[in-house]
Amino acid sequence: MKHLGYIFFYRYADKSITCCRISADEYDKAGDTVRANFCLQNIGFIYEERKNDIPNARKYIERALIGWKKLNDTTQQANLNKYLGYLEGKAGNYINGKRLVRKAISQFRSVNDENGVAVSYFDMARIFMAQHKPDSAISYLNKAHEHWGKVSNADRMFGVNNYLMSNYFLKKDTTRMAAVYKNNTALLSEKIHWQDKLKFYHYAWHYAELSTEPVLEKRYRARYDMLKDSLKKAGIKVD
Repeated sequence: MKHLGYIFFYRYADKSITCCRISADEYDKAGDTVRANFCLQNIGFIYEERKNDIPNARKYIERALIGWKKLNDTTQQANLNKYLGYLEGKAGNYINGKRLVRKAISQFRSVNDENGVAVSYFDMARIFMAQHKPDSAISYLNKAHEHWGKVSNADRMFGVNNYLMSNYFLKKDTTRMAAVYKNNTALLSEKIHWQDKLKFYHYAWHYAELSTEPVLEKRYRARYDMLKDSLKKAGIKVD
């Protein structure tokens, strides 16, 4: 049932939620708190990512967080505090969102999890983006990018670069946008998730538009439309 939930994630959000909810109940009855917690937080992720339902996302993430507290799992607590911070920021509760992300950073550092710190920087950046503060967002994105570069994680660097391009686009900073664009063209591979590819094609097309490069703009607009159409044919909803 849990695996069906994962399969349905991009195609059928409601069915995915139902499958994960049933699995959470089954694991809870069996005394498997770890798997029950993962199912609960997956429900939260679906509510936010596929339905944009922040109240229900928060409700299930908070339920999972209670479970991780009972297990004294600092890493998982930090992961969900970070995500709750992002949800708060998305809902416009910027002060509380930043507080939760700072708490997550402290928790990750207490267990020497620098990857966790880097993903927290990323979510802090997203809160500043929701606040329309690109300079602060760029500062945190650069911190995240620096870490992923040190550990040679191309996928993470690619994702961070997309958000850097977004912020540089808002600032009409074509020079820095060009540098990030070039970095992502070098990182682009079949391993990159379709969501990140779609974002890159979108921002590359707008970078070309801003830079008055019609051939490049046409190329990336076509790639964006082609990928979006193929996903639609596969039954995957793209916002």
